[in-house]
Amino acid sequence: DEEFTDEFIINAASQPYTGLVRARHESGHTISDRLNSFEQFPDHGSNDTNELAISGIYYDNRTKTIKCFYCESNMRIINGDSSFTQCFQHLHRVSNCHYIKQINDVNSHSLKQQPSNKCSWCMVNEKRLMALPCRHFCLCEQCAHIKQLCPICQIEVTAYVIVYSS
Repeated sequence: DEEFTDEFIINAASQPYTGLVRARHESGHTISDRLNSFEQFPDHGSNDTNELAISGIYYDNRTKTIKCFYCESNMRIINGDSSFTQCFQHLHRVSNCHYIKQINDVNSHSLKQQPSNKCSWCMVNEKRLMALPCRHFCLCEQCAHIKQLCPICQIEVTAYVIVYSS
């Protein structure tokens, strides 16, 4: 079981978070462990268990609490009332937990960085050409006829390569 840390990630310094989150405690350190923990949960039929597990929460049957695998925030469950789990999940999302911060940061960056298929110059037509020597995939065929500099890095373009995508 290999553990990835910043030493093994080439672009770790440019990542939007500081360091990978590792479990502080053995319990619930994988999503599958957290999902399995809910088999003993009083409200086992709840559809929330998958979402709880993804957000770092597991059920500790010994103490009858739900906990975060990273920060160990916890809440005692009374009679399997799902309103308690929803309340805890909400509190956990707005807490200072580094795991939740990383999930939120990664999700917000992935939404912001969705690649656009539109030409970087006219923003209307689909990109079809890659500029050389910089290799930015950035222009439609119409704009390539009038652009001498790459619109992304402003390097003089010596040639274009047509990129076909399926």
